[in-house]
Parts: sequence; structure tokens; C-alpha cells
Amino acid sequence: MQTFHGQMPMLKSEIDRWTNANFSVVIVAQDEERMDRIVSVLDDYKMTTYKVDSDTELPVNEPIVIQGSLSQGFEMPAFKLAVLTEEELFKKQKPKKRKTSKNLKC
Repeated sequence: MQTFHGQMPMLKSEIDRWTNANFSVVIVAQDEERMDRIVSVLDDYKMTTYKVDSDTELPVNEPIVIQGSLSQGFEMPAFKLAVLTEEELFKKQKPKKRKTSKNLKC
């Protein structure tokens, strides 16, 4: 799954693409507090999401936020399902380590 690193316009574009293709978009958060944070941040960027419990049946017409534990999101085009994790939404990119050359004495 693509990571967005806090780039909300790129996330909005992907969510729009999925919802226009009639996908169910599910965002998984670890706890209630993080669910609230996701809903709030996405609302700031004019992306409507709803907190739901795990009993909600798919398909859904709007992106939903559920509580759960998932190491990585996935997309299943055959089932019209896209699942994202909070880490894919907000995790910062780690700077790449520079290779240092060793000073060699001849």
C-alpha cells in the first residue's frame, strides 16, 4: 500500500479515486483517541470520514475509521476494498542514511 507521509492532498486524491470507483475505504486505528485524531485531521482537509465499530458491514459509501491492529494496508480491486493504516497516513519518511567513504591511506 502506498504511504502518504502526511501529504493530505495526495491522500484526498487517492480516496476520491477509490470512492469514485465504488470502493469501500477503511482506515484502521489502534485506539479510540487515534480514531478521533484521524477523523479530525481528515475533516480539516475536507475529507469526510465516520468512526464505526467492527460490526459495520461492507460495502460503505463513505470512508470509515475502525479500531483494530494491522501492520500494513492493502487494496483488493476484485472486492472493491482499500484498507489503510494510520501509520501509512502520518508516518514520516526516515531520512536515507548516507554512505560514508572510508579514508584509505595508500
